[in-house]
Amino acid sequence: MAHDRFFFDYTTNQYTVIKYLEDVNTRYGGIDSILIWPTYPNIGVDSRNQFDLLLDMPGGVQGLANMIAEFHKNNVRVLFPYNPWDNGTRPLQDEPYNMIGNIWKSINADGVNGDTMLDFGKQYFDASNNLGHPIALEPELGGTAATLAYTKMNWGYWTYQQIPVVDAMKWLEPRHMTNICDRWARDHTDDMQHAFFNGCGFESWENVWGIWNQMNLRDAEAVRRFASIQRFFHEFLISKKWEPHTPVLQANIYASKWPDNKSNAVLYTIVNRGATNTTGPQLSVPQGDQNTVYFDVYHGVPLTPGNPSNNMVTLSFDIEANGYGSVLIVEKSQVDDKLIAFLKQMAQMTQHALAYYSSDPIYLPQTMVDNGSTSKYTSPPDANMTQIPSASFQFVVAGIEIEGGNQVGVDFQYSVLGETLPQRSHNGTIKIDSFYMDKYPVTNTQYASFLAKAGYVPKDCHNFLRDWSTNSTQVCACMTHSYFSSI
Repeated sequence: MAHDRFFFDYTTNQYTVIKYLEDVNTRYGGIDSILIWPTYPNIGVDSRNQFDLLLDMPGGVQGLANMIAEFHKNNVRVLFPYNPWDNGTRPLQDEPYNMIGNIWKSINADGVNGDTMLDFGKQYFDASNNLGHPIALEPELGGTAATLAYTKMNWGYWTYQQIPVVDAMKWLEPRHMTNICDRWARDHTDDMQHAFFNGCGFESWENVWGIWNQMNLRDAEAVRRFASIQRFFHEFLISKKWEPHTPVLQANIYASKWPDNKSNAVLYTIVNRGATNTTGPQLSVPQGDQNTVYFDVYHGVPLTPGNPSNNMVTLSFDIEANGYGSVLIVEKSQVDDKLIAFLKQMAQMTQHALAYYSSDPIYLPQTMVDNGSTSKYTSPPDANMTQIPSASFQFVVAGIEIEGGNQVGVDFQYSVLGETLPQRSHNGTIKIDSFYMDKYPVTNTQYASFLAKAGYVPKDCHNFLRDWSTNSTQVCACMTHSYFSSI
């Protein structure tokens, strides 16, 4: 989310890309792309349309371009959403595909997520391509086979079963990238295992419309491990000879076979969909010659093939309950320093089983900032104010977050009601002390007088008092002088 406090520092008015990346790198090994939401749920608060809200992000076009450049320095691609349902705001100045093409080029963004869209029309691809800045199109609802030639990505909302489903889009076009999303899950085993089995991406979405749904420690560690394998062996995962559900030897074990497009090397990605650990023979594979070597990639150790029969051998290794495995079969000549270093990294990473890490949900407690008490008056400080008597009232409200169900951690936490965690429904007694209130709304003239006396200058003048007769830049330039006293 654009207002994530790890992404933007409100005290310095600066994007904090490095802070954000250091957090996700530390907790689960980092990200490869990021989708930044400047619109929902803010859109509709005023007349600005989705592109206005994007360009109104701090720093405008140059600020966005600098922020994106910082992500690019760290090998992270940047996407923004397109909301086709944005119909009640300021009318667009051009066709949306033209606006996307021009704006994305101006800030050097890499892709667009089609919110609520099953697919993109080819005009979206043509518009950016004709500008010399082709962008990745990512429809939220999965895309269609008819557009695979120019739609390179999609989200995956899948129904998870015991037997992993196969990504049809990737089956048709191995280079296609599906990013599997189950943003409100408290346990991501299903979506992560399906991603690893299919060679797909996993949406590590935690700030969901401002509600924090952090991955538990086990899930975070699982992402670190399987994403490390996917990144290192990314060339295998676009294999034209991909064989999902290749034969295995154990119950509840499912594997994909990824023959390399350029050599005889083969990678296997394996998941244990069962609740018990499995050990012993897992795969039966063609027997290689004296130059063939076998590795348990997940644990970073070599494997010794056994039980040779009919030109086949078995590979034995452990896969923990609801866990992951990976095997590489390769010629000795292909075992280079990079592979050896990566296997050492995996051996270090997997010293503890995933069961060592807690799968308990992680909630983000919310606290109300105490603004302190104002000066107390015994009589109205102004003739245009009236006293509101003290009272106690029953505060009853149900949250309006449209997603997330009723699980603990969704919506708000009112400490004044004694709530210890965010929740959707609230009911309690609140005492309000007596206070004075203006009888009438504050006018522009009164606010100008206040600004002149207070000497207030916002940290960011963009859009400040934009509906007044003088534009916000001129207003800010005059604020330290006598501008407001002359209104």
